[in-house]
Amino acid sequence: MKYFLRIILALVIAAAVITGVYYYTNDKTLPGQKGEVILTTATKPAATEKYEARTLIASLDKYDFKLYKSGASVIIEHKDNEFTFDNWSKVIDEETPKMYYSDFDGDGEKELVIRAVSGQDESTKEYVYELYILNPKEGKKEDYDVLLVSQDTWRTVLDDQVTEELSQLKSCSKVLQFVMDSKGSPIAYNSETGIAESAAYVGYAKALQDDNGKYMSLFGWQKSKGLFTIDEDNNIKVEVECIATYDESHIVQDLGKIYFGLTVSKDNKLSVIPKSMYFEPNEKFRVADPTETAKKNWTFTRNNAFTPKDGGAISWAKYSFKIDKKVITDTEDLAKEETDIKYIKSFTMTQADILLTAADGYTFSEDPVKKGDYSVTINKGKKDEYEISYTARISKDAKSVRITFDKTYDQKKIKTVDISYGSR
Repeated sequence: MKYFLRIILALVIAAAVITGVYYYTNDKTLPGQKGEVILTTATKPAATEKYEARTLIASLDKYDFKLYKSGASVIIEHKDNEFTFDNWSKVIDEETPKMYYSDFDGDGEKELVIRAVSGQDESTKEYVYELYILNPKEGKKEDYDVLLVSQDTWRTVLDDQVTEELSQLKSCSKVLQFVMDSKGSPIAYNSETGIAESAAYVGYAKALQDDNGKYMSLFGWQKSKGLFTIDEDNNIKVEVECIATYDESHIVQDLGKIYFGLTVSKDNKLSVIPKSMYFEPNEKFRVADPTETAKKNWTFTRNNAFTPKDGGAISWAKYSFKIDKKVITDTEDLAKEETDIKYIKSFTMTQADILLTAADGYTFSEDPVKKGDYSVTINKGKKDEYEISYTARISKDAKSVRITFDKTYDQKKIKTVDISYGSR
């Protein structure tokens, strides 16, 4: 009997040592985590565990949910029921988790979703999140299966279900084209322009330029970090950063973000919501849709009533004006303009370009053309603001400069125009 008690005592001590090692090696840090989908099961705590020290870290009072952290476990309290979960994020309390209760899978029953910190981005030091989707077990409203959607799970789901392609237009190297469609759906491109002719979604962005203003050649792209959010209608949304690279430079371009929705089935399968995908470029890389072109030709000319006398070089010209589709030609006195725009004779804008002509005795400096230091911006400050210049060419006698656009534009869609040529 004494021998038997000694064995029992040895086993208890060994278990205590193992437990101590577990808690020591699982200290509170903020590591990144690999993407995977993990299914865990809720278990009711034993009576002796129920009164263990715990800290309330989140609650959803409207539906009587409370979330506690207790040691290496978390406890969910709902009405008179409690459930303990292991293997959740060790840093779940680094920021208050967000809790949502809604019918996320469309089966008529509500699911609890918890968005919590899982780690920290090594470069930006921003928090990285994961989702815990608690689905009631079949026939048991107060018992759950838990689907862990970790920070990179979206990548597997997106790549398995969606074709994503980034290309550069053949007709205009300024424009990058982002195309998405469901797997198995062929995407066709125009052989001359490179514009996608069949795809569920197409978005556009501006390519990077070199020091001379030339648009560089796209080398490739990749998806960076993704962020889970829950919108006002309790839909699971993902936003993913996209990075572009170029042949001519080691500089990477933070191009914009892919957005899409996720749904979870009753059997814990994640799917991209059809037609929820879209791409949004970063503000400074916005370009107009190249497929929306002018339906007819048009011309607007403004003549300068001021006649300068000295002569010289035009190296810094800035000017803003409004487009009136009822007016074809008008005249303004530009003598009081602060820049060299007062030394032009006229400018003429069409659906495809703008031509600046110098006054007698004046010529245009070639530097802005060589350095790509020119721009034409339409509808500045509005939602449909775009910088539309593509190339510029100076005449042999340097008496005129023609700036071509990245496509043709309907006059009725242009409200204001801002011209910039060179800098002081």
